[in-house]
Amino acid sequence: MLKKIVSLAPWMLVTALLISNLLLLGQNRKMRGVIEAATPRVLRPGDKVPEFAAPDLNNQRVDIRYNAESPRRIFLFFKPSCPYCQEQFPYWKAILEQASKAGLEVWGLAGDEQDKARLQDYLAAMGCVKDGVPLLRVALVSKEMRESYKLHSTPTTLVVSSDGRIEKAWLGRWDAMERLEAFSFLEIQFQP
Repeated sequence: MLKKIVSLAPWMLVTALLISNLLLLGQNRKMRGVIEAATPRVLRPGDKVPEFAAPDLNNQRVDIRYNAESPRRIFLFFKPSCPYCQEQFPYWKAILEQASKAGLEVWGLAGDEQDKARLQDYLAAMGCVKDGVPLLRVALVSKEMRESYKLHSTPTTLVVSSDGRIEKAWLGRWDAMERLEAFSFLEIQFQP
């Protein structure tokens, strides 16, 4: 009997190892799913984004098209309720003030569910209104458009080429290194 157990031992060991490997593979697959779900979704350089139409704060239609005559665009996705957007706005305002010299067109993007009066008050509080006229043009974008541009977190800053390809994307509030990178990338000066 002992001889029979000894002869079966290697096969039992191989079976136990096979079962443990299968369990580890299943656990690995589940862990990858959890990591992917927690990873921020953001566009990468070279990704193509679709054209879109949306109303602005005055209910005028905004058409964003990409072709040879289109300018490079910077999209600033924000929400008035986001404290990080408030911290980000001084940097965005510096970009807004120098954009035309750098050949850039700047657009604010906000969800179409946002209150327009609150958005206008917020822009005024951020110093983006001069003589009652908003300096930052804002498009109120649909959930579908936000999904196609992967606008899930605020603040998000996107630089899009004239042909609709992402040049650069920053997710969240800029730290010191990201500020340096952004102003260098955009060839814009920041005066604190």
